[in-house]
Amino acid sequence: MASTVDEEKRDNSGRVPQPVALAEAYRQVPQTELVAVADIDPQKLEAFSSRWGVNQLYTDYREMLEAEDLDILSVATHADLHCEMTVAAAEAGVRAVLCEKAMAISLPEADRMIAACREASTTLTIHFHNRWDPLMVRTRNLISDGAIGSLISASGTMGPELVHEGGHLFDLLRFMVGDEVAWVFGQLEVSRPPHLDPGGSGYLQFRNGVHAFVNAVSQPVSFEFDFIGTKGRIRVGYATDELWTVEEGMLEGRALVGRKIPQNIEARSGTVKAIEELVACIEEGKESSCTGEDGRAALELALAFHHSHQSGGTKVTLPLLDSTTAVSNPKYQVK
Repeated sequence: MASTVDEEKRDNSGRVPQPVALAEAYRQVPQTELVAVADIDPQKLEAFSSRWGVNQLYTDYREMLEAEDLDILSVATHADLHCEMTVAAAEAGVRAVLCEKAMAISLPEADRMIAACREASTTLTIHFHNRWDPLMVRTRNLISDGAIGSLISASGTMGPELVHEGGHLFDLLRFMVGDEVAWVFGQLEVSRPPHLDPGGSGYLQFRNGVHAFVNAVSQPVSFEFDFIGTKGRIRVGYATDELWTVEEGMLEGRALVGRKIPQNIEARSGTVKAIEELVACIEEGKESSCTGEDGRAALELALAFHHSHQSGGTKVTLPLLDSTTAVSNPKYQVK
């Protein structure tokens, strides 16, 4: 995520503006300078230094925080380490933290991160980069402006994990619907143990009456959403961007007519825009578009699916009172 993700997960459709990788994104923001990097793998440190021209290298992030006077810290490790690194950054006086998803692996960890950053007046932003993606922002504005009437339902598809990759689904549904979730029920895939973050599917009921279906599956699928309103629908994702509206004079008088979402959209990286916003948070006191509370809410929804599955698929009301569930990232198991 810090260096090579654009080559490893290149979007051949061109739908996702690059860079997504953090180092290149920082380089494109004139107000920021990448000055130091920490990694426990010396070979990765040298590769990063050679590629990005960063000479202050550390194998212990604590030493980096002590030695460097950092304004912004990007936490781009796997989620098991996000909590301790974010708390250490806040305690070291870092002014803003850009933390990758999933924010944490449990709700107590997320609460600890939020509390530490609040205590230190550190801006905590969770890097659900789609919140800054121009197409996703346009979609949200179309919905809120009534382009498809009153929103009735939504659905989202992505894989293969509920907490880590699937967190994008939960976060964007909250972003688009603009309300809190009242309850959920869900089912996990059984091909992976629950603590290793399996995929799954289920149902969300928002407090404003909108209901949503989530399908985070282990098979290759496109990242896609479908929003249905009283006067039309919007389909948007990495492979499509369609606005369907009810228009008069078609067939029996009313029919859905499809077209591309209006294309006067800036083709700029959501990661670059997130960093630009972090600068504004520091310099102008701007509120983050994806706060620690937003990251916690996405995590809570994913963990609520776990609780529903464990209770036989029953409805789980929010807030989630049982905070004992923790989910590791299956890609980073220590043998």
